[in-house]
Amino acid sequence: MAERLAPPQVQIESPFMASTRGGIAVRVVYLMNAMHHSMFERGEAPYASHIINTLVTDDTSAFEREIGIEAGLVIGGKADYTAVYTDLGISSGMEHGIQRAEREGRPIVYRRLYDNALSLHELEELIRSTSPRPIEAIESLYGHILR
Repeated sequence: MAERLAPPQVQIESPFMASTRGGIAVRVVYLMNAMHHSMFERGEAPYASHIINTLVTDDTSAFEREIGIEAGLVIGGKADYTAVYTDLGISSGMEHGIQRAEREGRPIVYRRLYDNALSLHELEELIRSTSPRPIEAIESLYGHILR
């Protein structure tokens, strides 16, 4: 039986924070889609701390946000490279991750999942329509961030 090679470990960077529960939900769905793309279309082992750490941190607290980002980057530092998903732009948290990857000498790749010609509104509607879970459930799970 042939030995299977381990997939490359990838630190995923995508935007998270938004001003509304619906905006956060769109970003969470986008991250789910990015992770699916990484895992199933590219054969990678993706890691995205912002889908996990934000469940236990208060992202409106600068202190807790910074601790959560740092914890994710420590684990992400073990990745083979960083994949930056840019359809929704590059946030300050993503910039932090990109700079960290550069300092650590980790390769960075930039990716898009959707057509460049879409407006932000069209893009957000498309992302909502591809949600693997009910959007209301995602809003409820991550809505605590906007206390």
